[in-house]
Amino acid sequence: MQVPDFQLGTEWQPERMLELEQKGMGYTMVHNGQPILCAGVFSIWPQRGHAWMLGVIDWSKRVDLRQGLKFARSVLSTYPVRRIECTVLADWEPGHTLVRHLGFRMEAKRLRCYDPEGRDFSLYARIRE
Repeated sequence: MQVPDFQLGTEWQPERMLELEQKGMGYTMVHNGQPILCAGVFSIWPQRGHAWMLGVIDWSKRVDLRQGLKFARSVLSTYPVRRIECTVLADWEPGHTLVRHLGFRMEAKRLRCYDPEGRDFSLYARIRE
């Protein structure tokens, strides 16, 4: 789950993280005193938000995923918008699995050349009925 120019494992960009933090809400997961994952949601307009996530490459091996998924679902279900969307690298299956576990459903399988580097992404959304 991510803003189009982010993916798990990309270079840590503190200035970009500050920009995201100022647009909405975010959380940082710390393991042994080191940040390993940041994630959150920012509003695009009323009733529409965009979920993002940035983490170190092996973050999922360092945490209890069940606990993390439970917390993330709680955050997503209480965020005050009807629609939360996210994008995932089109060929990155672990990302697709993660967002499906968080209750997102695919809306577009391939958004070609979606980010500044020309990579393809898939679009997911989680809609509160």
